[in-house]
Amino acid sequence: MALHQAEQLLAGGEIGAVLPLLREAGQDRGLAPPERLRVAALLRDAGDFAGAENLYRGLLRTGVGAEARFRLAETLAWTGHFQESGELCAEMLDRDPKDRRARLLLARVLSWDGRMEESIGQYRMLLGETP
Repeated sequence: MALHQAEQLLAGGEIGAVLPLLREAGQDRGLAPPERLRVAALLRDAGDFAGAENLYRGLLRTGVGAEARFRLAETLAWTGHFQESGELCAEMLDRDPKDRRARLLLARVLSWDGRMEESIGQYRMLLGETP
């Protein structure tokens, strides 16, 4: 199955038709990591968060691991797994304290988890203010 075809089906709203194809593609170990990252993104876009999460976890130790880590953290946040999402954001920030995407996601995660003061501190850091 061509990923382009899956993208077209998804864009056309044919989620029922595309999900089985994407799930099958996600099991194909012959796909290069960037292609598996695309499959995970398409699964997530189609609402299969668990399938996307599994693929992202499998990509953490590959050449696309940094992007997979961010997308996994984002997916976990969207599904209410705030603690694990926040931990992944903290890992990303340990590696690169200037990672604005990770800091913004962490601020959102903290906010969604009701930790407003911590969230505000992260937003201030994004703006260059000392919290």
